[in-house]
Amino acid sequence: MTLREAVIELMIRVNLVSRDLAESWTAEMDEVELARRFSWYMRQILSALVERGGEPISVEELAKLVGRTPGGSFSARISEVRSSGLLVDAGRGLVAANKQALFLEDSNDRRAV
Repeated sequence: MTLREAVIELMIRVNLVSRDLAESWTAEMDEVELARRFSWYMRQILSALVERGGEPISVEELAKLVGRTPGGSFSARISEVRSSGLLVDAGRGLVAANKQALFLEDSNDRRAV
């Protein structure tokens, strides 16, 4: 299994995105880019955010959930997840999963087609 395939499977397994979206999103990334963007550390952050269903969480609490301390490399990883569009700022010192990008919206919030 290639790194790209592993990242796609991980994204699907933790219910981040659909297979089609994961494949299109990673299509132009080389192995180095994939490894950089989806480090184990970042996957832990995304998993914690997704488990909260997109509800805001303080950066300090998020750090505790993933076994890290706020600041330093943790802040750098938060910035990387934010740059990917999968995390949004939810207020002073708060972050949340990007509900729209990660398909975490309530079915009641979606418009009927």
